[in-house]
Amino acid sequence: MRFVLAALLWVFASPVAAQYWASQEACAFDPKAQYGDGFERDVLKELTATARQTQNGLGRYWKITAPNGAVSHLLGTWHSTRIEVLNLPDQVEAEIARARLVAPEIVYTQGDRNAVTLRLKADGFFRDPNRPFQLEDYGFPDEVNLWIRQRTDAIGWDGAAGDFLTPYGLLSLLFSHPCDDFAYGFYPILDDRIQMLGELGGAQLLSLEPPEALQRHLMKNQDSGLAEAMILNFASYLNPELYAPGTPDLVNYYLWGEIGFLRAWDLKVVEMAMEPVLAEEVLRRTDDYLIDERNANFLQKIRPELEKGSVFKAVGAFHLPGPKGLVTLLRSLGFEVVRVPLPGECL
Repeated sequence: MRFVLAALLWVFASPVAAQYWASQEACAFDPKAQYGDGFERDVLKELTATARQTQNGLGRYWKITAPNGAVSHLLGTWHSTRIEVLNLPDQVEAEIARARLVAPEIVYTQGDRNAVTLRLKADGFFRDPNRPFQLEDYGFPDEVNLWIRQRTDAIGWDGAAGDFLTPYGLLSLLFSHPCDDFAYGFYPILDDRIQMLGELGGAQLLSLEPPEALQRHLMKNQDSGLAEAMILNFASYLNPELYAPGTPDLVNYYLWGEIGFLRAWDLKVVEMAMEPVLAEEVLRRTDDYLIDERNANFLQKIRPELEKGSVFKAVGAFHLPGPKGLVTLLRSLGFEVVRVPLPGECL
């Protein structure tokens, strides 16, 4: 009876609750023309102050020099299909073309048949239908449940899809912004474009982790609360009152190299969806694995190549700043890491 009532409520609610803000018109914004609409003055002041205290929080492009003098480069990416993001400065594209090796977080075009099967097999994305589950069983705030149901409904999976998706299946959906739906299958995200440019230039490719790494990690740590924290983190970005008007500003802040600001905004987004204490715990759990643990793994894999030089490493921009960020970690290993300001970035 509980499932039937929930389904009926969703049917009646869906015409009003559809993800109206992520329309094609709303997503076709000009970030320069719309800058300044997304943040209230007191919030902007708070986020700016936090950003200024973030270690290595300014800059998305860095030159890495090994102790033996070998030179490589590091770019903090945004996993987005926005044209402004995909349009890399000439100096960055030239460095990719010259690179001996291009190393994104994940190279999906490599891997054996077993890895492909694991990524695509149904039980990786869908729960056992003989074991009843509802999205509300996670215990998320009601608004977050609503945003997730709106998201699955908006892509044609029906609002009840969250009841049947595994945590990994749900995260696979939440990792992308709703505005990217209109470019899906046509434009790559920035990381994939960098991989393509590297291949076109004849570079070797190195995947910093296997494509199935997240799925395996979540399966191995099913009772740790990590999956729930990550879902809460990324679902918070579906808040139409907060994220939709702020999206043009976020594009600008990335292009300005204000990664520390975006990190501060990440916490603010989660805080607006739940109690501050829970928000901090959600972000801590997410960062412990998604940023800190993976940064350590990335470095272990890439360090021998950095000592040879001519590497172009491209990872999500959030991997760069902070005491456990790649810039700090590389310096602790004896590498010289110097910011290279890009056109249009803050100095």
